[in-house]
Amino acid sequence: MPSFRAHSLRFYKVEPKAITCLAHSPTSPLLALARSDSTVEVWSTKHTLVMQRIIHPEPHTESVSVESLAWGGDRLYSCGLHGQVVEYDLEKLCEARRHAVTSGPAWCLAIDKGGNKMAVGTEEGFVCLFNLTADGLDYNRVLDRQEGRILCLAWHSDGVHIATGSTDTIRVWNIETGHPTARMTTGRTERNKETIVWCVAITSDMTVISGDSRGKTSFWNGKNGTLVDSVQSHKADVLTLAVSGDEGTAYSSGVDPTLMHFQVILKGDGRRKWVKSLHRVISTHDVRSVVCVGNTLYSGGVDSYLSVSSYPTHRTTVKVPHLPTPGSVSIARQARCVLMTYRDRLELWRLGSTSYSTGGIGAVLPLDSEPVKVVELGVKKGEVVVCSAVHSSGEWMAYSTTARVRLLRVEGVLGGTPKLRRVAVPDEDIVHHMALYSVGGEVRLLVCPRDGGVSVYSLTEDSVTLLHTATSTELNLTGGIARMSHTDSVCVLADYEDGAVCLDLTTNNLVSKLPGYTEATLASLGLSFDSKTCVLVYSNNRMMEVDLKTGRYTQFSKDLSSRLPRGWLSRRTAVTNVVHIEGNSDIILLHDHSILATVDKDKDLPEPSSKLFFSDPRSTPDTLTDTVSVSSFGSQHTSGSRLDQTLSSGLRMSRKYDHLMALHHLAGDEIVAVEVKPSVLESQLPPSLKQKKFGGS
Repeated sequence: MPSFRAHSLRFYKVEPKAITCLAHSPTSPLLALARSDSTVEVWSTKHTLVMQRIIHPEPHTESVSVESLAWGGDRLYSCGLHGQVVEYDLEKLCEARRHAVTSGPAWCLAIDKGGNKMAVGTEEGFVCLFNLTADGLDYNRVLDRQEGRILCLAWHSDGVHIATGSTDTIRVWNIETGHPTARMTTGRTERNKETIVWCVAITSDMTVISGDSRGKTSFWNGKNGTLVDSVQSHKADVLTLAVSGDEGTAYSSGVDPTLMHFQVILKGDGRRKWVKSLHRVISTHDVRSVVCVGNTLYSGGVDSYLSVSSYPTHRTTVKVPHLPTPGSVSIARQARCVLMTYRDRLELWRLGSTSYSTGGIGAVLPLDSEPVKVVELGVKKGEVVVCSAVHSSGEWMAYSTTARVRLLRVEGVLGGTPKLRRVAVPDEDIVHHMALYSVGGEVRLLVCPRDGGVSVYSLTEDSVTLLHTATSTELNLTGGIARMSHTDSVCVLADYEDGAVCLDLTTNNLVSKLPGYTEATLASLGLSFDSKTCVLVYSNNRMMEVDLKTGRYTQFSKDLSSRLPRGWLSRRTAVTNVVHIEGNSDIILLHDHSILATVDKDKDLPEPSSKLFFSDPRSTPDTLTDTVSVSSFGSQHTSGSRLDQTLSSGLRMSRKYDHLMALHHLAGDEIVAVEVKPSVLESQLPPSLKQKKFGGS
């Protein structure tokens, strides 16, 4: 394995945002989650988790809130404190339309099993019913008002009955009459302290399951309103419930992050009884939402991690950290600068340098010059940066917010006092991807508008000229652009249905359409520096290399399909970034948030049944003061036959980084790795529930 000098940047400031609610589509492998900043993310759950879409809050809108999410077929809805139901446009990644509820803030919503009716619970105690149509939502009726806010609700499988939870009370409603058919009182631990019912579920045999602020998970007979069983399952509030599709198991969690498992047993007289089974601790902080899909359980909460666990097939839990996408970091290779994109600002840093070219594996090389912040640029209040780009020379920067597109000329980036000058972009629209590159000495800007397609502009010091525009239909794509990778001569564009095409940036003509692969979701893609091939990695960890000129798989890709080790294919996390090395087309770097893999096309891959070996230099600092360093890493020196096997393998792995956010090749043997230490995220979290442990206080 070749050795690299890695600029390990640890000063990217990531602020963890809590997961407030989850919802899984009943018709597609899509999981939607909302965070505390009202951002909505859509993940593909086919094989492994792959983030597909990020929907930012609308700019200059004070009434932004997401309290609950629900899928109506392939359409996504939310409700919030603004008292409206919001439908999202999953192609343009924005709000499509809003519908007002009867009165006050809306705390919860749910859609029936048939996907035809929606119920929304409000602050004033109303349950508002809507019909889902092809054109949107049609108002139906309002059920009788009840005392206290409605914090949770759930549909019965018959589409007629609804269970709702509020303070001290659970009700079962018949939507045809508009009246409750059963009323259940939870009781109180203290006389003057209300019991808040945070979550509720209802099974097909009319068993109502509730979780409340006493830490109890209760089971009720929804037909006659009697309590069947109440379990002190947690030491604090139960915030979320999930019932499996076969209604044989149920899960509860909350402020006490223990995941409690319940299952149904048949008694001697034939009656079904819910009993407490095993329990697991899946988080360090409050768990806000749990969703069960088949044997897979998705959960999220205050610690901002999206957790995936399976029972009984896998006892382990995969935790996906809340990190910005790799596109949030761009490299200006000629200027040796890195552009870091945040929600509310952009920072351009000039990288440090070292005269040391060699060192021990994992050693930190002393810096001759420290990294310097060249430019910091804020955006208008209420706007969120969607995407950004920097030219290789560092003299041009561009970014798009949720309201506008900005192009900037940067002077003095290599020394002196930098100056920024704005250059107007004609017919500017919100874009989801952009790139700055050069064609024959001419600087160009490529953008992907949210309506789909691409636009190409020619840049001079004072003006911008539109050169070419093409719609998604003209590009043989469907809808918006989901992923993009480019060099100075070609660009590969992929849509949300994983169709991909290659565009010649010199002539702006379509070169080829890449082969389709329907077995999994496209997770990442990367172009070689010679612009001849593109590597696509899917959610089942299959790697495909495509010849861009012919649009066909290369011979290496065909050999790869039968030689990938089963240990690689069975990984439960997807590759988030593909990096090629300039001057060495045989080396391909792949990474997710914890694993860095090196594919060497010049060497044989390990046998499919062989075990994956990891080279783990562990000498990188893990302190808040060591925010940047240049270190050397390569093949870890082990002993005997294991060393020989590792060095001769065409697939080598490393756990050098904890939360690896982005990776870029800079020049020669230098790469830039942007890492976020877990300790930095944990230091920003609020205190968790304090529990006494054996042997501790």
